Amino acid sequence: MSRGRRVGQVLLVVGLIALVATGSLFAEEMVDISKYKKSPPYKVAFDIYYKGNTWGVQLFEEFKAEVARHPDLISDAFYTDSEGNAAKQISNIEDLIVRDPDVLVLTPCSFTAVVPVIEKAYDRGIAVILCAAGADTEDYTSFVNVDDFEYGVTGGKWLVEAIGYKGNVVGFSGIAGLSTAEDRWRGAVSVFEQYPEIKVVAHEYCDWTYVKAKMAMENIIPAHPKIDGIWTGAGMMARGAIEALVAAGRSVPPITADDDNGYLKMWKKFDLTAVCLTKPTWLSQKGLQIGLDIVQGKPTPKVNILPAYVITKETRDDFVRPDLPDTMFVNTHLPEDVIRRLFPGE
Repeated sequence: MSRGRRVGQVLLVVGLIALVATGSLFAEEMVDISKYKKSPPYKVAFDIYYKGNTWGVQLFEEFKAEVARHPDLISDAFYTDSEGNAAKQISNIEDLIVRDPDVLVLTPCSFTAVVPVIEKAYDRGIAVILCAAGADTEDYTSFVNVDDFEYGVTGGKWLVEAIGYKGNVVGFSGIAGLSTAEDRWRGAVSVFEQYPEIKVVAHEYCDWTYVKAKMAMENIIPAHPKIDGIWTGAGMMARGAIEALVAAGRSVPPITADDDNGYLKMWKKFDLTAVCLTKPTWLSQKGLQIGLDIVQGKPTPKVNILPAYVITKETRDDFVRPDLPDTMFVNTHLPEDVIRRLFPGE
């Protein structure tokens, strides 16, 4: 059996279990496709919210790869980069609206600030697909995401069990104000608050980055000689925390993160007590697929929630890529040639 097929089967089984366990198999509100149905070819647009880390780069590339798969359906594809800035995203979406795309996929940089421009695009009759993060409005066409709150809950539950339901916990989150980061942390905290002997002694926003998380952990270490568990919203931040602890001669407590390849490598190298939750970079691919379904008149749910796939010690070796750089996210649908272009290897 090929590695790709084996990984796909593992994700499918784990994903179905998560769907059943969380009650996510339910009837959804459907999109009114009569407002959008038209004949091809279509113009599509994608605003990449942030390319300052590999997850964002892969999110961007997953969209472009999906565009390339549909030369018969797509005549034009327009791209903008918001650099993690809500004001820039507002300007970018305004520019994309002028291009009159049939489908617009975006990841909101802010839950509130970009709402007016999202609603403007929606009111123009554009199929607006929110991907990987939400916004404080119902005026969008469809939404696809992993349930980030449940992502945080799942990691939080694993962590409190791993540390025996008591102890000092340190948390690392991504970009302050981004719904992905905020919802994950809220989910984790909702678990920690159930256990009186769990104490969150530090929580830092590190913009998903290795460097900022390492610096933050270096400052946390002398202030907290006893750290029993680490919750992180990203593997790059987990790597920074692990490196700081190892450099300080401290043991690495149970830790959570996502599917950053370097994190999986460290997990294996140091035989850590760890778990991995994945929010796949192919959410942008899924967003485009949803948009194309809508303009073709195919029945489509307004809300599309995917499970946070879980990688355990038993399945870790099906995902880790020793031949590729640390920064790759391993739950990907990118073609191998694109992966090799983005990550030439070590």
